[in-house]
Amino acid sequence: EKEALDLGVIDLISPNITALLTDLDGRPVTTAAGASKLATRGLPVQDLPMNLGEMFLQMLSDPNIAYVLMILGVNGLIFELSNPGAILPGVVGGISLLLAFYTLGTLPLNYTGLALIAFAFVLFVIDVKMPTHGMLTAGGVVSLLLGSLMLTAGAAPYLSISPWVIVLTVAVTAAFFAFVVGQAVLAQHRKVVTGSESI
Repeated sequence: EKEALDLGVIDLISPNITALLTDLDGRPVTTAAGASKLATRGLPVQDLPMNLGEMFLQMLSDPNIAYVLMILGVNGLIFELSNPGAILPGVVGGISLLLAFYTLGTLPLNYTGLALIAFAFVLFVIDVKMPTHGMLTAGGVVSLLLGSLMLTAGAAPYLSISPWVIVLTVAVTAAFFAFVVGQAVLAQHRKVVTGSESI
């Protein structure tokens, strides 16, 4: 705020609302009705608390929440497409992804980071469908980690994603897909118990 004051972006710095009203008192301003002076000293302050909808939107404005919702949404949709009829993962995934898009649309995103995240999930899906013994999953983890780190790189601290949130989210996603790929590989090597091959 001191830098903003030096640059002339703001007029003054006040520690609280009461001090602000005192500091503004008598300050000349120009309005559509002409020149005037503010009379703010001693005015009552009325707090207007947020309603439930505003509190929910404020929670969504946290880039960490948006990032987790995006990853959760993609995972939910992939799980639904891999297991048609599960319904719940698809519904939760779709809602999470739409809420994430709402918040991410207000953040300064790096589109290379977003592309790397999308590419990571493409690799995960391919490895589930055509198991490569984890090679594509490993590449997907690297791509997801790099994309996540780049997603809000260079943004203000309050607009960036916490490294701890990134590491935890990438670790959980990697563990999930490693488990799925492992199960797919085991299924391929499982002994056939039906049909003529089992005789």
